[in-house]
Amino acid sequence: MLKQLVTVDLGASSGRVILGSFDGEHISLKEWHRFDGYHLVSGDRCEWDIDRIHQEICHGIDLILDSGITPDGIGIDTWGVDFVLTDALGNRLGKAVSYRDARSAGVMEEVVADLGEEFIYAATGIQFLPFNTIYQLKALLNSKPAWLGDVSNLQFIPDYLGYLLTGETNCEYTFASTSQLLNCKTKMWDANLIEALGIPRHWFLPVSQPNHVIGNYEVRGHSIPVISIASHDTAAAVAAVAMSEPDSAFISSGTWSLIGIEEPEALTSDAARLLNVANEGGVEKFRVLKNVSGLWFAQMLREELGIASFAELVKLAEAAPVFRCFIDTNEPRFLNPASMIDEIKAYCVETNQDVPQTAGALARTIFESLAVLYRSVLNDMADLRGHPIPAIHVVGGGSQNLFLNQLCADACEIPVIAGPAEASATGNLMCQLIALGAVKDLPAGRQLISQSFSSTHFSPQSNNCFDAFAVRANDIQKISKDLGRYL
Repeated sequence: MLKQLVTVDLGASSGRVILGSFDGEHISLKEWHRFDGYHLVSGDRCEWDIDRIHQEICHGIDLILDSGITPDGIGIDTWGVDFVLTDALGNRLGKAVSYRDARSAGVMEEVVADLGEEFIYAATGIQFLPFNTIYQLKALLNSKPAWLGDVSNLQFIPDYLGYLLTGETNCEYTFASTSQLLNCKTKMWDANLIEALGIPRHWFLPVSQPNHVIGNYEVRGHSIPVISIASHDTAAAVAAVAMSEPDSAFISSGTWSLIGIEEPEALTSDAARLLNVANEGGVEKFRVLKNVSGLWFAQMLREELGIASFAELVKLAEAAPVFRCFIDTNEPRFLNPASMIDEIKAYCVETNQDVPQTAGALARTIFESLAVLYRSVLNDMADLRGHPIPAIHVVGGGSQNLFLNQLCADACEIPVIAGPAEASATGNLMCQLIALGAVKDLPAGRQLISQSFSSTHFSPQSNNCFDAFAVRANDIQKISKDLGRYL
């Protein structure tokens, strides 16, 4: 029996309302509505226009209803860590602040100095990043807004959007795990950590596993189930990875590159902590990974230079000289700079490198730097696991960047399998099908995805020059840390 399901896939730069179809043997996706411009920036202040996002989602669903299709369900996935606070009546308090906002600057260092890195990591197993929910909440408490005493609930962005559709609250596990407040062993809120930070315990809703109906969206005489899926977009994307071999790694490539492996239990050893590895919740397994700031750089570069497409930028990069510069994309200076070009050039000056001057040189610097950072993270993952990684699956929008995929294969010296590009939307759809009983479980869903979408394979080139570049990149990172720029 045909199932047609709305997958709302929200990224940091654009959102889409997609209709996914399942005919019993294959799945397919069709985009019905795309929108952007909901990330509002004013200097170092950044927020989400959450009301507009809600309106655009409803508009996209209206377009589908106008065509005569009544969807069997709706699932929403978004970027991680961000949230809104609501009062006892469900009214939003304050703004939907973005993780790129400056409010949490320096707060991670304050919290770590107070509570200790070992205490936080042993409980949560999450990578220390300055914009994690834990540090945003501490910054909020420090600022003491007048409405703070009225807070009843914390709702993460996808859960809150589901609440606006249904009136039902929910706190989905995969998203909650990105907060650095969830205990990675119990998969529940860590009461000791929350108390130590002085965050009111009643703000936190009970954590629920994905893949169940939370309520219904009543619209125009229709009652459409709203389904809690793996609502962190990377969790949804990784759910869509049909692993060629059980020990393969994944890269969810988009604004961020999330690089990792799947494990049945969280890896929270001292070695994992020192490598700053995250153990994020997934569908059935942990996503043991690291965040690397990814194609955000290419996006910013395109906007500053007025380059029409990623394809044009890639073409310029391919023609540029090789291995001239390296940048560590995870440095805080690159999180929300006034000019990405100026910041890249300043980094190169400060670390005694040639300064890229052309669009092609800047783009090649970004892509080669990402490839060598992927290599470093995957080497760390292999060491933690205790055996080599045989292949890498690249999914998400970045999987369409053939040049970066080849650089990744060359740098890591293992095969790369690229696709599906619409990984988050595909994983979203699969989770809805599991919730409705149309697909049995994750392995069955991945088999379904494998037979529905093609992939592209990249083999490492024998003339590999990444070894020397990786050594140079490591030296450059040390110079930057010595300068005190890397926090």
